[in-house]
Amino acid sequence: MYPSKSAYTSSQVEGYSPERLVLAMFDAALRNLGWASDALERGDLSRKGTNISKTLAIVNELQASLNKEAGGELAERLDGLYVYVSGRLVEANVENDAEKIAEVRGLLQTVRDGWAEMLEETGPPAAQGSAASAQAGKIYV
Repeated sequence: MYPSKSAYTSSQVEGYSPERLVLAMFDAALRNLGWASDALERGDLSRKGTNISKTLAIVNELQASLNKEAGGELAERLDGLYVYVSGRLVEANVENDAEKIAEVRGLLQTVRDGWAEMLEETGPPAAQGSAASAQAGKIYV
């Protein structure tokens, strides 16, 4: 199954390829983390918690979209990263820890940038590859 768009994206992403949708999800997660940091700095703990929760939902969706059979070692490593990131986000939320939010932002930014670079290098997927990945129901990462 491809990542669900309805939970945290708008109609702007309609028609995105699954690969482009993943990039949009990373961007949304990073925006939410920025807003969480700002809210924490202002002492708005409710808004901080809301934005961390939204980020957790995105990370969980990214993790669920992994195709471990086709993605091999990379998918396994991303799965481990998503588990780690989720734990750090929970800790950051409970402890009101700006450093943990910043750590997660750095990790997600690195993966996002790598994903964007891969998309630039490979270009849009071939029609046959997209159909095959849609049949398999998972993003090939």
